Amino acid sequence: MSKYLIRPHHMLCMQFFEGKGYSDGFVASMAAIKEKLEKEDPQVEIVEGTDDVCKNCPHNMGGACENEDSVRQHDKRVYDKVVETVGNSAKWSSITKAIRENIIDSGKMRETCGKCQWSDICFKN
Repeated sequence: MSKYLIRPHHMLCMQFFEGKGYSDGFVASMAAIKEKLEKEDPQVEIVEGTDDVCKNCPHNMGGACENEDSVRQHDKRVYDKVVETVGNSAKWSSITKAIRENIIDSGKMRETCGKCQWSDICFKN
């Protein structure tokens, strides 16, 4: 089993990912990572900055996100609600459970997601 490096907001985004994204390469990578996380339930290290999902993102400029300030705000809102429960490294199933309990089921999606351009996907159901 592999260990994955995932930044906080990507942990939340994966709960709603449906095959849309910034580019075909990004979508394929996100889908593959999500599938492996769900199938293998690996250890995930919660990281600051670019992660395994960012590798194929067109906004990744040499290992840094061109929208880093905005993305860090998204990361912080997720991190503050999840890391207290799971720490900085946990099994994917534990992270998913913490996200569900501390953000989704507790009605904190809107305050957590802020002005995310993809939020329509998350709120359509």
